[in-house]
Amino acid sequence: MQLTKAHAASLRAECYSKRKQQIQQHGFSIGLLVRHRRLLWRQLMRFKLKVFNLDTSQIILYVIIGVLLFLYIRRMLLLRSLKSYSPSEVAEKMKITNVVLLDVRTAGERQSNSIKGSIHIPLHELRRRAEELQKYKNREIICYCASGNRSVSATATLNKLGFNAANLKGGIAEWNFSGLR
Repeated sequence: MQLTKAHAASLRAECYSKRKQQIQQHGFSIGLLVRHRRLLWRQLMRFKLKVFNLDTSQIILYVIIGVLLFLYIRRMLLLRSLKSYSPSEVAEKMKITNVVLLDVRTAGERQSNSIKGSIHIPLHELRRRAEELQKYKNREIICYCASGNRSVSATATLNKLGFNAANLKGGIAEWNFSGLR
């Protein structure tokens, strides 16, 4: 069956009127959207890239910056939720109360310098060796490391395990700078 020119024209007009009705009703043609979704997606992405005038390397850079910003904010929120003491506050607590100092540095770092009377459990072994700290569960455990970064992780880990843990701000570097031994 062949279409005549008149019949083809009437079909086009009917299709055009349906699309016009869809556009008025929905703001777009549903049939056109379904048939050309890939094309529309590409055009939308090109439009977005043109609007922001970004190339792939810039997008990757912004994603990396976003991830780093997320990690930094997460770290700051973690720091706010933990108890932290300055070296002078820890020295006072050691005189007044019965606190436990936990060194979470590596064995090589501990050999060079440590706070007298502290317990040594490296951070990477802390979860595995947490049962060694059970006898100190009713006492406050103050974690320290070289600069105060690993001890934050150790404090968070111990708090999750149900211990009463705190962090020494600045680690042993700040302790030594304060002139404490």
